[in-house]
Amino acid sequence: MSKRKVFVLKEVLEDGYNAGSKARIDIDEILARYGFPYISNYSGYAKRLPGVKNYLKYRLQCKWNRLKTIYHMYKLDRRWNDKDLLFIQFPDYSPAIVHKYLYKWVKNKKTIVLIHDIDEWRYTNQNKIVDSILNDAEYLVVHNERMKQRLQVEGIIKPKIVSLDVFDYLMKKEVKDSVYFKSVIFAGNLTKSQFLKSWIALERNYRIDLYGNGLVDDINNENKVKYHGSYTADDLLEHLSYGFGLVWDGDSVETCSGKIGEYTRWNNPHKFSLYMAAGIPVFVWKESAISDIVIKNKLGYAVGSLKEIDEILLTITEKEYYELCENVKSIQKKVGIGGYFTVALDRILEQEQIM
Repeated sequence: MSKRKVFVLKEVLEDGYNAGSKARIDIDEILARYGFPYISNYSGYAKRLPGVKNYLKYRLQCKWNRLKTIYHMYKLDRRWNDKDLLFIQFPDYSPAIVHKYLYKWVKNKKTIVLIHDIDEWRYTNQNKIVDSILNDAEYLVVHNERMKQRLQVEGIIKPKIVSLDVFDYLMKKEVKDSVYFKSVIFAGNLTKSQFLKSWIALERNYRIDLYGNGLVDDINNENKVKYHGSYTADDLLEHLSYGFGLVWDGDSVETCSGKIGEYTRWNNPHKFSLYMAAGIPVFVWKESAISDIVIKNKLGYAVGSLKEIDEILLTITEKEYYELCENVKSIQKKVGIGGYFTVALDRILEQEQIM
C-alpha cells in the first residue's frame, strides 16, 4: 500500500437554496468516500444577522475563521510529504490573506484543481488565466473538451487536463418518473436570467414553470406561467417530474447572448445536471458545450432560439417524449451516484499510482 496521501482542502459552506454550493458539497462528499484526510477552509463561512452587535460578532467570526484556516494550512505544511497531492476546488472565494497562502501552496505542492467556473470568461473581457492558480497545478479537472482546448489556447499548458463531461448531482432518494406534459421548466437564479421577460412574452402554446429566487412580481401569474417557489437543491428534485428543463443564459431569446450567454460555449451548467438527476429531457442552446452530450445521447433538443420550442412541443408525441426520458435515465443514474467525478479522479489516481 502506498504511503502517499491526497489532502483535500474542504470549504465549510452553509447548505442552502443554491446549486452552486450543491456542486461543491457533492464533490466533497464523493472525496470523503476515498477516506482522504482534509483541511477545513472556514474563511468563506460566517452567518450575518441584523443589528450592530450581530455585525460586530460577524466581523470577529470572519477574522477568527481566517486565522483558523491558516492554522490548519500551517499544520498540514508540517506533515507534508513531497509526494503527496493537494485537492482544491476553483475558484476559491476566500479573503485575500487566505488566497495568498493558498496560492503559495499550489506553487510548492503537487495539486489537483477542479474547475467550477472561470470568472474571467464569464464576467470580464480581461484574460488573466495564465497568471492564475490554474497554470501552477499538476492536474486540472475541467468541464469538457471545449474548455480544455480554450484553456490551452490561452496558455494553460503546464497541467495535465482531465475532462469531467458532466457535473454530478448526488441524489439522497429516488425520484418519480417524468410525466408527459407540454411544459418547460426553468430552475435557478431568476433575477440573473435576463431573458425571462422576453421568453414569457413570446406567443406560445406551452406553460412555463419557474423555480428559484428573485422572481419579479409582475411575471408571476401571467398567462401560461406558474411560479412554484424556491427549494433546497436536494428537495427541488422531487418537484421536477414533468415536461422539459431549459438550460439558457443571457438577455435574449434569439440566442445565448452577452458575456454570460457566450460563457455557455465552454462550461457545463450545473442546471443541466439538476435536470438529468430529475429525469427530464432538456432544451439547450445549439452552440453551447452541453449541446454536444445532449445531441450525442438524445437527451432533448438543441435549439438556436427559444422561439423554436413551441413548434417542437406542438409536434412531439407522448411516445417520443418517453423515449427521451429513457435516454436521460442512463445519465441520471451516473450523476446520482457521483459517477462522472469518480471516473475523472480515478484516472488521476491511477496515473499517480495511488489506487
